[in-house]
Amino acid sequence: MEGLGNLPPPSNDPVRQYMIDHAGQIDKLSFKASILPVITGVFCGVAVVAALVRLVARAMRRRTLYRDDYLVLFAVLSLGAATGVLYHWCDALFLVQAMSMEGFIPTRTEIMPILNTMKWVYIYVALTWSCIFAIKLAFFSFFHPLLLGMARKFLIYYWFAVIFTICCWILFLLQPLIPCRNFGLDAVNTCYRNPSLAKNMAPSIVAAVLDIITDAMKTSIKDNEPNEPSYDPKLTGFRLLPIPDDSYSVCVHLDALRSNNQTGKLDRKRIELALFNMGLDLALTEDFWNLSYVILMFLTRATKDQDIIQVQHYELAQHLYKPLVYKALKSR
Repeated sequence: MEGLGNLPPPSNDPVRQYMIDHAGQIDKLSFKASILPVITGVFCGVAVVAALVRLVARAMRRRTLYRDDYLVLFAVLSLGAATGVLYHWCDALFLVQAMSMEGFIPTRTEIMPILNTMKWVYIYVALTWSCIFAIKLAFFSFFHPLLLGMARKFLIYYWFAVIFTICCWILFLLQPLIPCRNFGLDAVNTCYRNPSLAKNMAPSIVAAVLDIITDAMKTSIKDNEPNEPSYDPKLTGFRLLPIPDDSYSVCVHLDALRSNNQTGKLDRKRIELALFNMGLDLALTEDFWNLSYVILMFLTRATKDQDIIQVQHYELAQHLYKPLVYKALKSR
């Protein structure tokens, strides 16, 4: 830290302050008055409220939280922390931009925020990408229970997409170190004095491309699914394709029902309770026919008490469901 004592004392020079306030493409006043509170604050608040409402609704309906819920919660915490870091780091952003302007010399009070810039850059980028990739992984986790009985090639693709997404997440956590590997005073001398546009933009461009690729892989998990549901008699579970997002808890109910069925029998109360819980989800589901088909298939295959529910199945299939479902059940 030798030589820092030779820096000029704090100054209220309006010309110098104007240089700082207009060092970026957006001036400091507009950024703090519009970008931070209106765009960043409002959208962050909406995202946090929506995610918390989702978590509360699922906790009340399922009586527990699952892996995808915890990933969403982690994303919310990361988003809130990243927004707080941005508010805290706002003034230092413009000081760092002013460092590249000719004739600008930081004062003694300004040098420490500048020296700490790389630390806050790393924290902010890590939190932001953690939020984004936690949501991506929550999507993968959301569809994981539906992979039972899927083709081996599709399973390989699914796990490749998951591993590739995690690797991209790790790469993005290291992104700030690519244009500048130094911290403190060394970062000021090597990174801020003569910034390279190509060196700074290249990691951002690569990150944007990989972000799009991982989004496409995430979306393709559902888009590549077959159009018709199928069932493997060798499995004690089920397959449901395609399936909308809101009906995930239906699969949870079915899977829990199957897991608790150690004797191979299901009593009437358990069946009625499962149908009631799943009915709550069916009311919110667009793909009603496929879901009802799975419920009927599961109950006819997962229990030996056929006499308890078989008549009810035919009545429901005949009066409420598509003729195709009725024929499929009757043929079995």
